[in-house]
Amino acid sequence: MINKLLRIVLSAHDAGSAGHIGALAVNAALHGMDSLIVAEGAAHIYFKARHIPHVPANAWLASLSTAENSKSNLTLAGEKLTQFGACAVVCGRSSLEGKGIDRTVISAARQIGIPSFVFQDFWGDIWTEDQRPDHYLVLDEVAAQLTREKTCAEVHVIGSPKHVQFLNIDFLDLRQKGRFALGLSADMPTIGYFGQDLHNVPGYGQVLLDVGESVGRLKGVKLFYKPHPLETKFSQLRSLKFFQNSGVDPLVVHNFSAETSIAAADVVLSCFSTVSLDAAFMMAVNKHAKVSIVCADYPESISNFWRPATGLAEFPLITKGIALAASDKLSLENALHLGLTPTERNRQALACQLKLSNPYESVERTLKLISSVINKTTINVRAKF
Repeated sequence: MINKLLRIVLSAHDAGSAGHIGALAVNAALHGMDSLIVAEGAAHIYFKARHIPHVPANAWLASLSTAENSKSNLTLAGEKLTQFGACAVVCGRSSLEGKGIDRTVISAARQIGIPSFVFQDFWGDIWTEDQRPDHYLVLDEVAAQLTREKTCAEVHVIGSPKHVQFLNIDFLDLRQKGRFALGLSADMPTIGYFGQDLHNVPGYGQVLLDVGESVGRLKGVKLFYKPHPLETKFSQLRSLKFFQNSGVDPLVVHNFSAETSIAAADVVLSCFSTVSLDAAFMMAVNKHAKVSIVCADYPESISNFWRPATGLAEFPLITKGIALAASDKLSLENALHLGLTPTERNRQALACQLKLSNPYESVERTLKLISSVINKTTINVRAKF
């Protein structure tokens, strides 16, 4: 049974980890646990758009008086955790850079002696050991093995709590609304390209050119482009220029949620974005959700951008036999052609249902783990006295 007297502070910087944090906060409340979300950046935007109560990180860390202005964020965070009576902290870890409020909260928790947990949103992605949490919460056994090779922290396979929100999604309604907003008919073959902030990586422009040219050769197929939250206006314009130079002029999706964008597509295409995982879990929990996932993991400069940081040899959804891989222009065009077929969309949907964990069980597993660790910590502290 989950302890109903626990108080936890949750933090997030990126949108990817915000989903985990939000799911945990909502369900913790259902169990009588008291929680506080502290957010910044894309996570703040995520919570605000979904009306999830939270405190902006800069406001949370604000000094209480002029005399305290000289205090560091680390000191202030420790005081805030103590004032709240936090028994543990749970933070996000969803970008390869890993910055901001999450590291501050983890360091503060270490200083005041309470357990710390971090949601890993991408396989094998960790902080340096001097900033590590006590516990990493990871997606699957692949992530667990990669993570244990790099850290002394405890590693727990908990699945993907953030995708619990997909259990209540009306996929067909989302698809209809998304396509209507884009001016697409219900049966128009549509590829959604989900951008990433990669223009600093050589070869990314070539991927965009290949996508545009492949879509042009498929005939009668529409392309939309969903920018990543981290893409600047300049980055988006550069992407559009590459697409236009390839001979296509994609629809640009700015105001759709990731869920609506996925539902509006027949093929979800990206390099290594976790939107692929979002699409996979949408199919795992919703019988009406049927899309194809294609990962354009090339050229070598793109692969080398993310593989060394994680230890992966390829995108795990490919390894699991769910997504289609594209390693060059020809295989990209072939994958897109196959992905548009109902047969392939049905195959991927079934594979997701068979191979991915239940998000609700992931939330429950996480809450029980946190409760257990806190209770053990409390017992050990009492024993010292």
